Amino acid sequence: MNQFHGDRGAARAPRARARVPETSPSVGYDDFVWTPQLDPPLSVVAQEVEEIARTGGPAARRALNGAVGEDVPPRVMRIESKLIVRRSSLRRGPDA
Repeated sequence: MNQFHGDRGAARAPRARARVPETSPSVGYDDFVWTPQLDPPLSVVAQEVEEIARTGGPAARRALNGAVGEDVPPRVMRIESKLIVRRSSLRRGPDA
């Protein structure tokens, strides 16, 4: 049977080729429900989606209502993110 066959075949294919994390430590962006299910589980930078919506929604409405242009000063909005470390980014030493 092909090593990429079955329910988790797509999740195993990158590891089989890249040897994650031994030679290719990997980190993704956004913590989807399936990222811990990959082989190995994927380390990610997680975003606070609710905070992005709560902060960005009103700004998008203002822009849609015409509150853009030279007379409107730019705003900087910072939303914290969080690094979730899983096995995809953990290199093992030669004695592991």
